[in-house]
Amino acid sequence: MRVQILPFEVSIGRFREGTSIPDWGKGSIFYSVMITDEEVTVVCEPKYMPPGIETESGWSVLKLEGPLDFHLTGVLLTILIPLAEYKISVFTLSTYSTDYVLVKREKLKQAIRALSTNHEIVR
Repeated sequence: MRVQILPFEVSIGRFREGTSIPDWGKGSIFYSVMITDEEVTVVCEPKYMPPGIETESGWSVLKLEGPLDFHLTGVLLTILIPLAEYKISVFTLSTYSTDYVLVKREKLKQAIRALSTNHEIVR
């Protein structure tokens, strides 16, 4: 499988439940909103994240090149197991067509090393 390292970083922000979907992140190259009954999580480029909220910054984005068929099983495991063996924590996101795995910037070189034995890494 081809794993593309996207050329930007993102931040993950946490908002209280009931927060409406924010418009400020829509200009970001990468923008995701997840709403549950407990919280609203936004992922976007750091420059779009507003001040004063709980934020975790410095995430590199690994894209599993798709489209990935819904009937495939174990796709994320081929990424997550090697990263876990290297003790690299992740934040995952999925779209209709593919999956994204976020790793902290300071762990990116280790992540590439962990994944390169079984995956083609593309920059």
